[in-house]
Amino acid sequence: MAIEFTGVNGSRIFDNGSSARSENISSDTKRSGNAPSRNTHSDTVTLTGIAKQMRELEKSIAEVPVVDSQRVHAVKSAIQNGTFEIDPSRVAIKLMAFEGRLFG
Repeated sequence: MAIEFTGVNGSRIFDNGSSARSENISSDTKRSGNAPSRNTHSDTVTLTGIAKQMRELEKSIAEVPVVDSQRVHAVKSAIQNGTFEIDPSRVAIKLMAFEGRLFG
């Protein structure tokens, strides 16, 4: 199914869902009301080397777990054992940095 958009400069843009192309409309066509003939062609997409690297990087990042389960286990154990120490100045610095990024 093609969707037709009419541009400001008198050109029409045809969109078939995957790509769009533009055709100029002559003044005769505007007056007569006849639609311009559409050339059928297929569009191709070529990915650059960087785009391929980005796709591979996205795949590898998606495989990394969101939570570091070893770190969570270590913190839980330290809390249970009573050996977990909180550094108030480090917490304050991290909190201020977060606030700075949030409202900065």
